[in-house]
Amino acid sequence: IQSTPSLATTAGFTAVSCTSAKFCEAWGGGNPGNPGPEVAEQWNGTSWVLQTVPSDAVSVSSVSCTSAKFCEAAGTTAVYNWNGSQWTAQTVPASLSAAGLNGVSCSSAKFCELVGDENAGGDTDAGVAAVWNGKAWSAQSTPNPSGVTWGNLNAVSCASAQSCEAAGYSEIQVTDNTPKALAEAWNGNSWELQQAAAPAGATANELIGVSCVSASFCAAVGWHLNSAGDEVNLAEIWNGTSWR
Repeated sequence: IQSTPSLATTAGFTAVSCTSAKFCEAWGGGNPGNPGPEVAEQWNGTSWVLQTVPSDAVSVSSVSCTSAKFCEAAGTTAVYNWNGSQWTAQTVPASLSAAGLNGVSCSSAKFCELVGDENAGGDTDAGVAAVWNGKAWSAQSTPNPSGVTWGNLNAVSCASAQSCEAAGYSEIQVTDNTPKALAEAWNGNSWELQQAAAPAGATANELIGVSCVSASFCAAVGWHLNSAGDEVNLAEIWNGTSWR
C-alpha cells in the first residue's frame, strides 16, 4: 500500500499507466455515492504527487503513457493530454462528442487509438473509434457483427501503429438481448471483426479489458454466465490467428 495525497473530497482511482519504475500517471474521481472532483497524480519513483487537471474534467476510465512527456487519458466524453508539464483537454471528432469513451492506447506520441460506444437512439448503439496522428483525433469506422443493433468497445491495446485489438460486447436487441464477446483488430488501415472465443455453455459473455505485446499475442479478460446462470471469470488469448 502506498500513500497518496489527501484531498478535501472523496476520490478513487479509475485508471493508471506506467512507462518505467519512476513514472506513472493515475486518474480518479468521485462517484454518485461519494461526489468528488477528478484528480490526476504522478508517481516519480518515490511518491505520488497531485497534479492540476482542467476544472471541468470528466470521469476518466483509461490512461495510456508512452513516456514521461506523453500520455492520453480518456473517459465519458473527453480526452486529455499530458505533455510533460500539464494536462489539457483535446478536441474529439464531432461524431464522438456524445459517445462514451472507454479506452485509449498509444504506441507512440504520434499514434493512439480511442474506443467506446455511441448511442444512436432508442435500442441501437454502435462501437466507435478514433485515431491520433500526433496532431489531431480522427473518427474511424468500426464494424458490428451481422444482425446486432448494440455494440460497445470497452478497451483497446496497441502493440504498434499497425496492430491493435479492441474488446467489448454486442447484442441482438429484442430477439436476444444477451451480450456476446466482441473483438476487433486494427491492421493499420481498417478495423476488422474477429471471432471471440465463447466458453462452452455460456449464455452471455463480455470482454472488459485487453492487453497486447505484439501482433501475435494478446490477452483479453471479462466475464460470462455459465449454464447454471452464475457469473464467472473469462480469459482469452490471441495467438495471431484466433482467440481461444
